[in-house]
Amino acid sequence: MGFKKTDKPRTARMELRLLPEEAADIGERARMSGLSTSEFIRRCALGRRVAMRYDADAIEALTRLAETVGHLRVAVSESGTAYDEEHFRLIAAECIETIQRMF
Repeated sequence: MGFKKTDKPRTARMELRLLPEEAADIGERARMSGLSTSEFIRRCALGRRVAMRYDADAIEALTRLAETVGHLRVAVSESGTAYDEEHFRLIAAECIETIQRMF
């Protein structure tokens, strides 16, 4: 990330205390938004917009999972047989895991 030349350089510094997990979460969110951690925190604190860049692989995986769940639902409905509840639970867990990767 390059720094822009400005007529008003940012010279004031602040320090804040965070849990290691909070620092990691903030760093990850900044990375996902394509901003430096400083710019991300500045925008959040000042109520400015932060556009997140989502993981294209995660979105593609969610799409495939949704299609698979749809196909399975149709197959189970058409077969009239009992379905394996554990199988659907595993698919739902994978969907949730993929969604969590995005945030």
